Amino acid sequence: MKLCSITGTHIEPGMEIFLVAGEVVRLNAAGWSAVILPKTGGAIASLCHEGQPVLRSAGPDVDNVLDCASFAMIPFANRIGNADLRFGDQVLPLEPDPAALPHALHGHSWHVAWAVKRVSPSEVVLALDHADRDARGNRGWPWAYHAEQCITIGPWGLSITLAVTNRDPVANMPCGTGIHPYFARRPDSAIQAAATTMWASRADGLAIEQVRSDIFNSGQGVPVTQIEGLDNYFPCAGPVTVLGGDRPIMVGGDGMAGVHIYVPRGQDYFCVEPVSHAPNAFGRGEYGAADIIAPGATKRWRWGISSSEDGLPRSSGSGKDPQLSE
Repeated sequence: MKLCSITGTHIEPGMEIFLVAGEVVRLNAAGWSAVILPKTGGAIASLCHEGQPVLRSAGPDVDNVLDCASFAMIPFANRIGNADLRFGDQVLPLEPDPAALPHALHGHSWHVAWAVKRVSPSEVVLALDHADRDARGNRGWPWAYHAEQCITIGPWGLSITLAVTNRDPVANMPCGTGIHPYFARRPDSAIQAAATTMWASRADGLAIEQVRSDIFNSGQGVPVTQIEGLDNYFPCAGPVTVLGGDRPIMVGGDGMAGVHIYVPRGQDYFCVEPVSHAPNAFGRGEYGAADIIAPGATKRWRWGISSSEDGLPRSSGSGKDPQLSE
């Protein structure tokens, strides 16, 4: 089926996509395929290579982002403690997330519908406009912004460019991003990362201090069967490799400060989430220059899931955080 008359959407001629009322976009290129759900948080429902799932797959009628294959995190990743954002001399209350009470979790862009702006055989551009606090009447995010996701598949895999424009006319806006892929778990699944520290967390998932870690010291892939229950952030600027199946898959980005790894017990997936800032950094009021968008300015982050490091954007981050605890 080809439905190519979506109002306000530019569709390239000759494209090979499946598009239904802006709700499902199916992309195919170079042996890779992806299904995108704009109205379900702009999430990815599936990512496959040569018909084999790289990420866990959800049906096109899924209505819960947390059941999907991946989603973007904007304008922050992981938790903000007690949903209190510290910026300058202000403490700004955000909306606590039901999945992480009493904390805010993964921004709010995954809770809302995105619009399809443009599609081509191997690419879709989604757009989101967020009004400020006064206009919304809630505590989602105090700044107005415009965000776009450019999701592309090609010979090496999937790339996602996230662009955020601060629409506040006078105030700087803090902003971080990341992606939250759920990898299909196999008997031989393993994770390889160049990380020597991690953030320890409380029982409620809030990161509290950076400590040394020898989990990935061997330089080899660590079987996920050995790290079941892991739910921690690891500072590392380089890509993380997911092993298992017919080929290694690399995850990373040019704004990567580290990766959150989540291996739930007894599930058929695990998560390797590259992000641009440490967990609860915005709750502690800790920002770098890359975390601030000036009024009217646009910042871009490029993330990738690739079968080759050549297919990943290069990281400019250090992968380091201050204040190590033994």
